Amino acid sequence: MKPYQQFPFQYSLHVCHEDVDSEHFEYLHPDLSDPRPPLLEFLTKNIVDHGSVVVYSASFERGVLSDLAEFAPHYAPALNSILNRLEDQKDIFKNHYNHPGSLGSLSLKSVLPVIAPSLNYEGLNIRGGSDAGAVWERMINSTDEAQKSQMAADLKAYCTMDTLAMVEIHKALLKL
Repeated sequence: MKPYQQFPFQYSLHVCHEDVDSEHFEYLHPDLSDPRPPLLEFLTKNIVDHGSVVVYSASFERGVLSDLAEFAPHYAPALNSILNRLEDQKDIFKNHYNHPGSLGSLSLKSVLPVIAPSLNYEGLNIRGGSDAGAVWERMINSTDEAQKSQMAADLKAYCTMDTLAMVEIHKALLKL
C-alpha cells in the first residue's frame, strides 16, 4: 500500500434487471487480514460481464479498481471489464440536472433528498465514508462481540444506503 491509497474493505452492489427489482450483494471484511483478496473474489462473482456499472463519482471508483487490478493481476480482466463499463451518475447532475434543493452540491447526500425524498441517511449511525473507515478499524480490533456485530450492521446499512440511493435516483430520473 502507498500513503493515502484507498483500502477497500467493503462493498454494496444492487444489480438492476429490466424485468424485476434489484438484487443486493454485499461484502464486509470481518477481521485484521488483508480484505482485498476475498473482496475481489466476491465482487468479481457478483458483477456480471455485461451491462453498465453505475457509480457515483467514477474517478474515485476507477482509482480503487485500478489499484485492485495492479494488486491482483489475475483479477485484472474482470476489473478492466468493470472499468470499461463505468457510468457516473454524478455526471447527470453535473451536466444536465440542477435542483435548487441540492444547494449547488453534487454529492449523493445532497442530491438524494431532492430526487428520492423517502430515502435519507438521517437514521443511520454512520453517515460518511471517512466515518465508515474509522468504524471498520474499531470493529476489526474489537473483542466485544456485541459491539463488533453492531458496528458491522451499521457499516452494512450505510454502504447499502449508498447503492440503494443510486437505484432510487435512477428510477426517479427515468420517470422524468
